[in-house]
Amino acid sequence: MSKFHFLCTHHHTWLTNNPDAIAGTWLQSYSRSQDFADEHLYVDAANHAGAAFEAAEIELGQQIPVTTSAIRRYTDASVLLVHLLQIMAEHGIAQAVFSSAITRLESLLLAGIQLNSVLYSCERLLRLRENRADRISICGTANNGLLKAPSEQARML
Repeated sequence: MSKFHFLCTHHHTWLTNNPDAIAGTWLQSYSRSQDFADEHLYVDAANHAGAAFEAAEIELGQQIPVTTSAIRRYTDASVLLVHLLQIMAEHGIAQAVFSSAITRLESLLLAGIQLNSVLYSCERLLRLRENRADRISICGTANNGLLKAPSEQARML
């Protein structure tokens, strides 16, 4: 579990006790983050991306076996959050989120869990870290500098 807290204690506890609500919370937070980013309201966008990140982190911690969709939700939220923090010039926080995400994915990799998904997720994060966000996908498809909604991604994964 990371040291980041974007959800209030009550909501965090509720998600922990109601894992079936995690995917919906993730999708709502992720989509809302993108809406705010489209309006250049980056603080609000980062807060909602953080909520998606934390929801996905709860899911990874609870789900056995860990699914590809859980890994992708975690990665999508991580990439979006780091990207927004970079836009806001919050480089220290962006680095901390990046490090937390890589550490989490590394633990999955070392455990031999969903190797292809984890490697792809690491690659996406590393490209973002190298400040090549214009060439990577925020949600799995080329972004051309725009943040796009995950649309059917939550159901497809």
